[in-house]
Amino acid sequence: MRFENLSFIGPGSVAAGRAAAAAAQQDRLWNFIDLLYLNQGEENSGYVTASYLRRLLDAVPGLNVPAAVRASAAPATAAALTRANAVATQDGINATPSFLIGRAGGRLRQFQPASLTSAPFATEFNSLLGGSR
Repeated sequence: MRFENLSFIGPGSVAAGRAAAAAAQQDRLWNFIDLLYLNQGEENSGYVTASYLRRLLDAVPGLNVPAAVRASAAPATAAALTRANAVATQDGINATPSFLIGRAGGRLRQFQPASLTSAPFATEFNSLLGGSR
């Protein structure tokens, strides 16, 4: 599984994306984004603030928060977001969450589930792969 850090929803997604990229530099991406998604507010409502992101970063075990804050402001972090958005555009991704799935070595297909709860997600996912696992 690979996470692409997309930031095309608005200014909050850019700030959150930069923080996620900084956490990734310390191998804490999944910890950070789990917290981010569990604590997200309404899109473009202004809930993503510096203090909100700092609280999330503080909650990630083993993360050097001052280093992450510095890294989130670095040009390389902005460049990583630009690259991820370019790949998303190339693959036709224009919403989150979105998934590109397929069998190893095969063609990837876009999957935008109606729900992320386990039963509907699993049903849609398996039908897309042509199975009933």
